[in-house]
Amino acid sequence: MGGATDDLATLWRWFGEHQYRGYSPLYERVAESVAEDPEVLELLRQAPPEAHLPGAALAGVRYLLLDGLDHPLGEVYAGQSDADPGPLFLDVCRTQRADLLALLATRRVQTNDCGRCALIGPALTWVAEQLPGPYGLVDVGASAGLNLLGDRYRLDYGRHGATGPPDSTVQIACEVTGGAPPVAEQWLALESRIGIDRSPIDLAEPADARWLLACVWPDTSRAERVEASIALAQQDPPTVLPGPADTVLPGVLAGLPEDTTAVVTTTWAFGYFSEEERAA
Repeated sequence: MGGATDDLATLWRWFGEHQYRGYSPLYERVAESVAEDPEVLELLRQAPPEAHLPGAALAGVRYLLLDGLDHPLGEVYAGQSDADPGPLFLDVCRTQRADLLALLATRRVQTNDCGRCALIGPALTWVAEQLPGPYGLVDVGASAGLNLLGDRYRLDYGRHGATGPPDSTVQIACEVTGGAPPVAEQWLALESRIGIDRSPIDLAEPADARWLLACVWPDTSRAERVEASIALAQQDPPTVLPGPADTVLPGVLAGLPEDTTAVVTTTWAFGYFSEEERAA
């Protein structure tokens, strides 16, 4: 290996050690295997630079499995086999090279985990204590807008209380590790909710919904709740506007009624912004 391929190996190794270790054993093992395979690294290097983060290829392979690819890796991801996922992942990359590269050329990582509402909820309660309403929620990097719909979920903070309808099909168990977050019985009443995303996910399109699920790590509890939140969102989808945040956000804020308190959230989008985009 050499040059850019070495850099890609370092990237996969870092993600395995610092992102997946201790949380996703499957992806930790896959990352180790990819980092040591020059052929697959060179294959992945042919994708656009913005698809070089490991999450893109991991999602691409999982998408192919969710789309019907019959491969032993699917049983591993489903918890039905304890085979080593590393060599199996490499085999999918090699045998499905064209389809994988086609996905990486057109798709971007869209991890839209509704569990992030566990943090947004107390923040909105705090806002209500500080500023008058009505309130307009704007989520930057909204993907399909699942985090705009936190009032439809049950957020259980244990002894600190719970927020939302008890019978919701999306149940999110939270552990408070410090402090005393302000937990209200209901989310802040919203006058409006608008998302912004470079490539919004259209949940009415089966391929888009499948890609959203593909971005979720398979050996965590997140997949089931994301699938349930997708079903809820499909009943009454939120508005998500396409485009970069630095150009779309000013227009969205200017379009809110004068008496509206704008609450702007972002859960992970800054991780994908360049330094110039962050400043803007």
